Amino acid sequence: MRTWWICAAMAVTLCCSKDEAGNPIEFCAPVVPSHAPSRGGTAAEAWVTMIEFADFQCPYCAKVQTTMTALLNSYGSELRLVFLNAPLEMHAHANAAARAGYCVHTQEPLDATPNDPAPLFWAMHDLMFDNQDALTDSDLRSYASTVGVNVAAWDLCMEADSTAAAIADDIDIAVMAGLTGTPMFLVNGKPIHGAQAESEFRAVIDEQLAAAKASGMGQEAYYAKLAGEICN
Repeated sequence: MRTWWICAAMAVTLCCSKDEAGNPIEFCAPVVPSHAPSRGGTAAEAWVTMIEFADFQCPYCAKVQTTMTALLNSYGSELRLVFLNAPLEMHAHANAAARAGYCVHTQEPLDATPNDPAPLFWAMHDLMFDNQDALTDSDLRSYASTVGVNVAAWDLCMEADSTAAAIADDIDIAVMAGLTGTPMFLVNGKPIHGAQAESEFRAVIDEQLAAAKASGMGQEAYYAKLAGEICN
């Protein structure tokens, strides 16, 4: 398993800018990277942003997908689910699978809807989680073809330095969030570790939903406040 460097206490979720004295500045929630696929509500609609850190070879990450679907169906546009990669070194195919998903996502259709902006990624996501015992390079290429991308362009993307950098960015956010294993979730910045019961997710989402609606702010402004708010 990757030895994660944990910069923040588990009660907070992101650091590691530093103040003038060189002390870490801990923020309440991460800024969502522009390359990250999402589904559910848009940033303008969702009161709660839930970031999922996952590894496509992790069995518990696959197990929790049923819960993710149920939550999205239940909360509708009030919940935005964002996916970030956290491939563990113990899984031989995890990094390639992360790159495979990213490269599919670079070819999303121009007519994708605001509430389903990444249909190709989520199709690839489901194929990889449904076939965790078949994630070799040839398997991944077959899945990319199945979801309908330009495979020649996908091949180039898989070897690009920019792709490796995007996965590394996801891992950096995971490290700063205090990740020690997958899956992990940040619900408006509040961590949930592991494939917990649906009721556990609902309790945290409901708490964060109530706080967001009581803030007197709009959805995007509220999350931006969390992402810029210093918690230490």
